[in-house]
Amino acid sequence: MEREEKMREELLRRTRIPKEYWPPEDAWPYVKPTRFVEWTEEFNLARYLVERNVEEGRGGKPAIFFEKEAITYDELSRASNKLGSSLKRLGIRSGDRVAIRLSNRPEFVISDFAIQKIGGIVVPMFVLLKAPSIAYILRDAEVKTIIVEADLLDEVEKAGVGDLEHIIVFRGTKAHKEKGYLLWEELLEEGEEDLESEDIYYHDVAMIHYTSGTTGPPKGCIQTPVGLLGHVAGTVNRAGIREEDVICISPPLPFAYGHALLMYTFYVGASCVLLERFTSEEFLTQAARYKATVLAGVPTAYRMMLPEMRDYDLAEVRLLMTAGETFTEELESALKEVFPKANLFNFYGYTEMWNFIGTIPGVHPPTSLGTPYDEYEVKIVDEKTGEELPSGKVGVIMARGAAGALYWRLPDKQRELVRDGWFRSGDLAYRDEKGIVWFKARDVDVIKSSGYLIAPYEIEAVLSRHPAVAMVGCIGIPDVVKGEIVKAYIKLKPGYEPGDKLVEELEKFAEERLERYKVPKRWEFIDEMPTTLSGKVLRRGLKEMEFKRTS
Repeated sequence: MEREEKMREELLRRTRIPKEYWPPEDAWPYVKPTRFVEWTEEFNLARYLVERNVEEGRGGKPAIFFEKEAITYDELSRASNKLGSSLKRLGIRSGDRVAIRLSNRPEFVISDFAIQKIGGIVVPMFVLLKAPSIAYILRDAEVKTIIVEADLLDEVEKAGVGDLEHIIVFRGTKAHKEKGYLLWEELLEEGEEDLESEDIYYHDVAMIHYTSGTTGPPKGCIQTPVGLLGHVAGTVNRAGIREEDVICISPPLPFAYGHALLMYTFYVGASCVLLERFTSEEFLTQAARYKATVLAGVPTAYRMMLPEMRDYDLAEVRLLMTAGETFTEELESALKEVFPKANLFNFYGYTEMWNFIGTIPGVHPPTSLGTPYDEYEVKIVDEKTGEELPSGKVGVIMARGAAGALYWRLPDKQRELVRDGWFRSGDLAYRDEKGIVWFKARDVDVIKSSGYLIAPYEIEAVLSRHPAVAMVGCIGIPDVVKGEIVKAYIKLKPGYEPGDKLVEELEKFAEERLERYKVPKRWEFIDEMPTTLSGKVLRRGLKEMEFKRTS
C-alpha cells in the first residue's frame, strides 16, 4: 500500500476541498490509473472529452442528437466555453460544488462540461427527487450554485435556497429574474467563446454522485478523473463501442449509468441520442430516425418497448446494453428474435466504483455478469471470514483496480466497505469453472429460511417469465418456525385479474422451475411496484409496506 499512501499524501497537498472530507487513511482504496489514457498529473476531464475530439478532426461531427436537432463537437465546445466563462464571472471557482437538476437535454451536457472546465465539481440531481432529498444533498455537498429547469424549481424552493449563492434557471422567465434568479439562456448568450480550462490534480474530485438510496440515505460518492476514465476505458473496450456508433440513451443522465453513457460516447468520438422524457414510442422513434447502432437501457425499459420494436426500422442496431440488473433468459430470447444479428452486453458496478465487470458480447451469456475488466481484480469472499472462495461457492463480490470507492464525508461507511484497498460490494455472487461471475442477490436482500440462503433475484427471474406478470419483487417475512418465508409481490399485466386461481397457477409455475424451499409461501397483488429512480424493484419499499401492515 506504499504507492497508495504516497498518492494520498500528494492528493491532500493539492486538493481543493477540505482534507477531512476525504476518506480516512486506514480505509483508502487501491487505485491504479488506466493505461489507455495518456495521463498528466494536471488534467481537465471536460477538455479531454470535448476539445480532444475537435483537435482530432471531429469538430463538425454530431456529438448529440436531440429531437430534430444535431449539436456538433464544435458547437458543444463553444457552448460549454461560453457558459463556463459566465459561471466564472459569477465568482464560481475551482472546487466549488455546482448542482445540475435538468432533464436529458443538451443543456445538461453543456452545463456539466462548463462546470468542469472552470474546475467546479459537478453534483448531478435526479429530476424525481423531492425536497427532503434535495435539501440533504445541497447541505451535504455544500452546494453554492444550482442549475435547474423552471419546471423542476418548485421542489428546490421547498428544500430551502437560503445557502445558495446562485440559482440559475433554464427556461426561466422575467418572474424568476424578479426573485433574483439568473437565466441560463442569458448566461450562455453573454459568455465568451475563449475559455482557458482549469486543470485539477488527476486524483482530485471531478463529480459527486449520490446513490439512489436502495440501502439507506443517499451517499455521496467522489468521482475523480482517474476513476471515471478507468471505468470508461474498461467498458468501451469490453463492449466494443467505437467512433462510428450512435448510442440511444434512455437512463436519466444524473444516474451514474446515464452519465457514463455520455462519457463512453465522447471518449471514442461517437454520437449519442438524448430524450427529454423516456417513452417507448419516443425512444424507438429517435433510435430509428438517427439510425442508432447501440441501444442503452435497463431490462424494465426493454420489456416496455418489446411489443412495439418491430414497428420501427432498427436495422442498424448491433448492440443492446443494460446495467443495474442482468438480462433474464426470457428477455434475452425475446430481444434476439427482434435483433438476431445484435449482441447483448450486460455490465456490473456500483455508483461508488462505476463498472468493473462485464460480459464479452457474443461470448458470455448476457444473463451473467461476465468477467472482470482487464484492469480490475475481483474476488468472491466468505461473508464472515473474508477468505476467498473457490468456484461454485456463493460469497460477497470485492473489487479493486483502475477506480476506487471514495465516500464523501462518510468515514465510517468508508471503513465498513473498503478493506485493505478492496471495495466490498454488498452483492452475493459466484464464479463458475470458466471464471464467469453470476449474480445471486444483494446481501441485505437475502432471505434466510430454514437455514437456506435464498436470493430473491433468482425467484423474481423465474416469475417474471409468467405471462401474467408485469413486475415482481420478493422479500422475506418473519416465520416462527423457519425464521423467514418468501413472499412475492406481483404487479399484473393488463387483462389479468388477481385471485386464488392465479395464485395456484403461479405456485405451480414456480414449483416446476425452483427448488421447493424457494417457492413463495405468501402472495400479494399490487397496483404499483415501488422502484428506484433507475427503475429497479425497491425491495426496501416492499419491506416497509409489509412492516406497516403487520405493525
